[in-house]
Amino acid sequence: MTNHVRSLKRIGTLALAFSLTAGLGLLAGCGGSSGSSGGPGSTPARAFGEIESLGSIVVNGVTFEVEDGLVVGPDNQTPAPGMVVEVEGEINPDGVTGFATAVTFDDNVKGPLTEVTGDAGVAVGQVMGQTVIFEDNVTKFDPATGVPLGDDVDKVFQVSGFQDETGTIHATFVREIADGGVLEVTGIVSNLGATTFEMNGLTVDYSGATLRDLPPGGLDNGLLVEVKGTVFDPVEVRLTATEIEGKVRGLGDDMPKVHVEGMIANLDTSAETFSLNGQTVSYSAAAFRAGDKTDLANGIKVEAEGPLSDGTLLATRVTFKASVRVEATVASVGAATLTFLGLDGIEVLVHPDITRGFGAFEGLQVGTDVKVRARQGASDLVATRLEVEGEGTDRTIIRGPVTAVAGDIVTILGTVDVDTTSISNENFKDHDTSLGPNGRAVFFSRLREGDIVKARFRDGAWDEIEFQD
Repeated sequence: MTNHVRSLKRIGTLALAFSLTAGLGLLAGCGGSSGSSGGPGSTPARAFGEIESLGSIVVNGVTFEVEDGLVVGPDNQTPAPGMVVEVEGEINPDGVTGFATAVTFDDNVKGPLTEVTGDAGVAVGQVMGQTVIFEDNVTKFDPATGVPLGDDVDKVFQVSGFQDETGTIHATFVREIADGGVLEVTGIVSNLGATTFEMNGLTVDYSGATLRDLPPGGLDNGLLVEVKGTVFDPVEVRLTATEIEGKVRGLGDDMPKVHVEGMIANLDTSAETFSLNGQTVSYSAAAFRAGDKTDLANGIKVEAEGPLSDGTLLATRVTFKASVRVEATVASVGAATLTFLGLDGIEVLVHPDITRGFGAFEGLQVGTDVKVRARQGASDLVATRLEVEGEGTDRTIIRGPVTAVAGDIVTILGTVDVDTTSISNENFKDHDTSLGPNGRAVFFSRLREGDIVKARFRDGAWDEIEFQD
């Protein structure tokens, strides 16, 4: 068993606001909540994601006031950065302020870390049979412990994050449980037998367990449940359950405003639906940010927002969270990296546990045209999706945040200088729509550092640039 892993980023001083920007693997719906309300004319709202920092709650640009002493989770844990939570509240008519009436936290798994391997800022561990990815600039450790995982095999950890469609947990919060205590895991029942079932890589012995809140048919394959127990056999990867509680998938009852973030699963391009953390999302009427419908794929991280009706979130907007996109010719292929012709300074990390389409990387040749979606990591761009387009593409496209503007030069990602002097007025755009005969002036009057833009290079010059967010 190999226990090599890079030390992951530890959390320093925190700002006094937190926003929800990730998703838990499987949502457990909750009903309405009581308490104080927002201002006159406020609208009930619900959101689900990761705590980035503490204080007032900022959810997708809306600042919610929080009642004093508000606690989360069954153990009354104090909210901490990285925890994935559900927020119930109200949004005021101004659309940017509101009031949180409830904040609920429930971890994915709490159990022994039995194995961890990793390199290049990504570690893959086994926590009570569940595969967990720990990643620089993504996973946050409880500041009270801040442990480097390579030294902590066999210790008990609480893990919060969001699951992809394979059941792998992408950790956003990790906390050591010094006294062990009750072990727990949430997931889908499979291979149900008379006394046992499986949950990803874990065997659950439920022969002596108390069963609660199950549907009329009782325990069955495909059910979402939370399992608790105190005895875990690391050799057999077996948990003896003392309690099994049924959970409801999704975000509960109808709600005028809902925001949920997670990794796409069950994508159906014919029905124009997918699921996020167990919540069904219809995107047929959605506007897209930082991408379009063709970028949708299982395992891609997005945020969907809109009303919740009859169990379906009717998305009015879908935002891709990995905002960097490259369509270019491969200049070099490293052990785990790619560079591109004409995009000096851009290097993308490709990882088998992070990058969808990693198989295309193996054997990739210089001169091949590829399409890469990536996000910004601690020090690298991390590919979340890789597609091979063949050879002979006559363009290079780069999409990412603007880091500087100097005259006609727009710098993307700190390294790519886009000289816009060769771009015609009609090719200054906002989401594929031309800004008109005065496009250059309109574009630069609106452009700010941090904006997401897409630029195209073709026939020896930059010929198009547009706002993407």
